[in-house]
Amino acid sequence: MGSADRTASVWRRILRWLRPVIAFVLIGGVFYLGVHSERTGFVRDVIDPGLKRFALPVLNVFRSAGPKADRIDLLIGKVALDSISAIRNRALEAGVLNEGKDRLFPALLIFGGDTMQVHLRLKGGLTDHLRTNKWSYRVQLGEGDTLMGMTTFSLQHPNTRNFSNEWILHRAVAYVGLPALQYDFLDVRVNTRSLGLYALEQHFDDALMLRLAPRGLVGPTMKFDDELRIGTLAEMAQRPFDSEAPMQGEWLSAPITAFHLSEVLADSTKSARFAFAKGRLTRFRNGLLATSEVFDADALAKLFALCDLLGGQHADDWRNLRFVFDARTGLLVPIAFDANAGEPITAIRALREQPPLRFDSTHLTTFYGRLFSDRHFYEAYIAHLDTFSTNGWLENFLSTIHEDLLSQEKLIAHEFPNAAHDPTVFEHCRTVIRQTLLPKNIVSISILGQEGSMLRLGIANLHALPVEVVGIGPRDAEPVPCGPILLPPRSRDEPLTEQVVEIPYRASSDDKLLLHIKLVGMLKAVLVPVKGLVR
Repeated sequence: MGSADRTASVWRRILRWLRPVIAFVLIGGVFYLGVHSERTGFVRDVIDPGLKRFALPVLNVFRSAGPKADRIDLLIGKVALDSISAIRNRALEAGVLNEGKDRLFPALLIFGGDTMQVHLRLKGGLTDHLRTNKWSYRVQLGEGDTLMGMTTFSLQHPNTRNFSNEWILHRAVAYVGLPALQYDFLDVRVNTRSLGLYALEQHFDDALMLRLAPRGLVGPTMKFDDELRIGTLAEMAQRPFDSEAPMQGEWLSAPITAFHLSEVLADSTKSARFAFAKGRLTRFRNGLLATSEVFDADALAKLFALCDLLGGQHADDWRNLRFVFDARTGLLVPIAFDANAGEPITAIRALREQPPLRFDSTHLTTFYGRLFSDRHFYEAYIAHLDTFSTNGWLENFLSTIHEDLLSQEKLIAHEFPNAAHDPTVFEHCRTVIRQTLLPKNIVSISILGQEGSMLRLGIANLHALPVEVVGIGPRDAEPVPCGPILLPPRSRDEPLTEQVVEIPYRASSDDKLLLHIKLVGMLKAVLVPVKGLVR
């Protein structure tokens, strides 16, 4: 055997020995990378979206045509389109759209065989409305023209309102008897360019007011204007490092105004309503009027509770709330808008972004502090949360829109197959609400002693919401009513402190006492054992 043959034989023996080792190392490496990638989210966040980006267009070719959405054609002249494009580019550079909102461009709109003259502009404060080729538009029809019963509406990428979740919320708003905007999905083509599916959202126009008039609801539509906030966002975008935001963007600085203000001021009736509503909102913001003196407290509480359930708390942010005037009561009624529903909530609205809840508005300056300091509004909010989060309520509502929801989902899925409504989000929100309203541990109790006919207890509220002591008594017996005695909540960063409570009850050492505790606003009391001996 020559030296070359001997060398080849040695390498074969080495390779024969190394082959299982290499295979073992490769298998182990693949296993490690798989586990590591899954834990870090690399597969979910990078690999999977990357594969879908290439695969979905191919899969869509083989999908059935699916249901066809109605189509709007917008014919925009070159000069106007160039101007709109320039405004859009400057907005992308600035990070916000803070110009061109008063500048309308002429166009033609074709829908269902009808051609109408319209005026339009870009809309949306933030650039999520402008980043893709689906620019958001505010469209205003000419006098005497309507589209699906509307005279003014917005067209925007379905993602800006979280696809079908916003449609579900508007249907839920109508289901509970609140005024609701019209919300649909349509295909849009600008000139000869098909832009695919858009969300159509009714604006606060005269057609909406005509629809609400039989309910006694009239214009103008009021709001806290967030243009100053958008201006501060543009300033913040110019700073290379994190810093304190200018105070001009806060709700205490926001101008109180109305939609179509020049038309409102030109009409003596609407102008008088505007002045009245603005005065009431100003006194509310200054802490001089309570929530229920300015707003329809039950309607506002209902909307807040619904937004908690459906993950649409974006709608009850001060900058998104819109109000119309109830001519019968003089109160302001909310209209749900820009909810971005379908987002898992971290807490019910009453527990977000504010100090511990107190029924006293004199020292609270936050928007939610002002709102929830009114006990009448707060109790209505808790009662509606209890109703909406009870097992069966959500299912009953969804059953009423099931067929329509399937149709909307099919329209969306043809272009956005991964944008389906996720029912687990609603279930999550409901669980957060139920666990908040019915916590396992609500108070801690210690017996301090019996003095004559008075039982002295030390009670500490463990909850972030106010609770009441409403009764006491032995198990399997009618409780002796007391109070109610209010136990205010504590801040998360405060140590637990007991409140000394004296209850007119003569207890014995044999009693197995239960304290009846109720979350303020709830109908049903929670029974908490009183442990320890009465001396």
